[in-house]
Amino acid sequence: MRAAVVAVLLLTSGLVGCIGIVEDEPMKQEAEAPPLTPMDRSTGGLEEAQPTQRVDLSDGDSFELTASYVKHDPGTGEEIRMMAYNGQIPGPELHLPQGAEVDVTFTNDLDQPTTVHWHGLRLDNPNDGVPNLTQQPVQPGESFEYTIEVPDAGVFWYHPHVRTDVQKELGLYGAIVVDPPKEDTERYPDESVLHLDDMRLVDGDVPDVYEEAVTYADSGRWGNQPFVNGTAEADVEVAPGERHRLHLINPSNARTWRLNFQGFATVEKVAAGPSYLEQPREIHGLRLGPAERATVDVEVDAESSARIVDEATTWTLATVTSSFEALGQSVVVQEAPSGPHERAQAEDREGFLAEEPDHTEHLRMLRNETMPADPNASDDGHGGHDHSAPDPPAGEVNAQPTDRELAWQLVDVPTGEVQPRYQYEVGDVVEFTVDIVHEHGGGGDHAAHSPVPHTVHLHGQRFMVSDYGGEDPEERVWKDTVLANDPVRDYQSVTIQVEMSNPGTWLIHCHISEHSEAGMTAVVEVEPASDA
Repeated sequence: MRAAVVAVLLLTSGLVGCIGIVEDEPMKQEAEAPPLTPMDRSTGGLEEAQPTQRVDLSDGDSFELTASYVKHDPGTGEEIRMMAYNGQIPGPELHLPQGAEVDVTFTNDLDQPTTVHWHGLRLDNPNDGVPNLTQQPVQPGESFEYTIEVPDAGVFWYHPHVRTDVQKELGLYGAIVVDPPKEDTERYPDESVLHLDDMRLVDGDVPDVYEEAVTYADSGRWGNQPFVNGTAEADVEVAPGERHRLHLINPSNARTWRLNFQGFATVEKVAAGPSYLEQPREIHGLRLGPAERATVDVEVDAESSARIVDEATTWTLATVTSSFEALGQSVVVQEAPSGPHERAQAEDREGFLAEEPDHTEHLRMLRNETMPADPNASDDGHGGHDHSAPDPPAGEVNAQPTDRELAWQLVDVPTGEVQPRYQYEVGDVVEFTVDIVHEHGGGGDHAAHSPVPHTVHLHGQRFMVSDYGGEDPEERVWKDTVLANDPVRDYQSVTIQVEMSNPGTWLIHCHISEHSEAGMTAVVEVEPASDA
């Protein structure tokens, strides 16, 4: 049996008079909150972080992964206290063949609890890494055994799911590249992974990290400098005439990148996260929300260079240089291997999207102030930046309010249930229509577009986008994370159709780290098919 579910996610900012929230009642004055305890920022006795190492794993292999503190220069010339997997920032780059199963022994050498979430992998539920849902947090000094399975080819990543606002910001993430099967005659391009992150630094260090509270809870922690592959700007060297494959990952807390490819001879998008496109598509720019991934093949003319630039900030994130010195180390490929795209065409993705929904849900992303705003917060009450702009200007984001003054919620609109739990069976199809509304002042009768892009991530499953604000998508691909709204592209809704293929208890949440930490989550329970 195949069923379908439609859900609508609405983002509202301010107090609203719907789903049981009383808009006209004066906000009650709460007792002053106790002071916050800063996390340790010292670097004494710490080892220096090392560059990322590639690790090739085969089916049945075992791997050890450890989270610990290191000192690292994020591109400013000064070392600061950060976190690392296996002492590397970013963490080890894991390469596996499609269909492999690998055991990972994870050890926590931090002084706070953590887990590892394997983002986008449709693995067995107990290995998903969500604290108090699929496992207990891994306490300092403890270990946990994960078994990761990779049924899909594409690009994935791993990161904590405890205090992601801090742990991910300080360096805990790494890439997973799953290679599709290929014929002996197929030649694949050389490849590089680019972790397109940003960092917020004040007086040379990461500010406002506390043990008791999540800061930047309104719009998330937007960085004021790029942080790509562990430094301010990445360098990639390719051979002239070579098709070079770039796997792009956005591990940032809140920023949606507006990428522009400058000086390349060609740029073709070949994959989006957990699946390949049906055909490579030539592009000149790319939007990449928090936790989204994309794979592009690029070529650079002989003895020249090209750049990947963020349009919003004009930051250069990576420079790709063509050099004859790289020619002897490369496998020169002029065309994208056809196998993955032919297999994508054979999946009948159009038929999947055409299935009639059997069930509908309606979720709302709700911004709910729980206490009076901190007196140190900016007058606009929205984290200290101008929300009329598509992206917060660098250097103008205020740490207030924290999650003690503001809660983000996922609410089921028909029932008013906060952080709802939905129940389905394997074989159900889930179609979410996600609408984003940004209300002013709590009156409930004046709504404008939300000025900040939000991504929604569903664990353990995969879906396709049916439409963005009523417009057809440019490509039919499986995804696990999607931009629910985009003020630059001027859409405020997205419709996705989910294939419930993986039994277990799974999280769905906003992937702005501060929002998920502040409560913007729901649960999807998938039972084995009753007629199985």
